[in-house]
This record gives sequence, structure tokens and C-alpha cells, in this order.
Amino acid sequence: MAYRQIIYVAAFPGWIAGVTYQRSEGYRCWVLGPNQAVLNDGATYPTSQAAIAAGRLFIHHALQAELDAVVEENPEPEDQPLDRPPSS
Repeated sequence: MAYRQIIYVAAFPGWIAGVTYQRSEGYRCWVLGPNQAVLNDGATYPTSQAAIAAGRLFIHHALQAELDAVVEENPEPEDQPLDRPPSS
């Protein structure tokens, strides 16, 4: 009977990434997002370091997308010329 072992777990604000190992498949990365959805890219990796790197990269891109969405919703005001007093 094949079973998976949890090899590594890392926590990030609002996110958890983990690596499992199964002898017949190799290492896989799992990501638990802020909405409690468990995500997996379906890939197997030769090492646990490669698997967790994939999870970190996914989280990095997800956080960047969230930041981009916030900036898009709340753009910074455009630069306005300063009113200058009349020259004498």
C-alpha cells in the first residue's frame, strides 16, 4: 500500500505550503490559501527543496496579484502641478 509522508510545512501570512513524498511518485507541493482551498500544480519534483520552491513561487505570485488588484482599485492620484504664487 502506497502512502504519502508530509516532509515539510511552511507558513506565510494567510498561506500554508507543504511538501509530501510518495516513493512511486516523488515530491509534490501543496498550498492552502486564505480561502481554505487546497491547491496542487500536479507536478512531481526530484527534491523536497524544488517542491517547496514551487509552492513559494506560487504564493509570491498570488500575493503580488492581490497587491496589484488593490492598487488597481485605489490608484494613486496623479501628480498635480503646485500652485505657485505670482512672481513679482
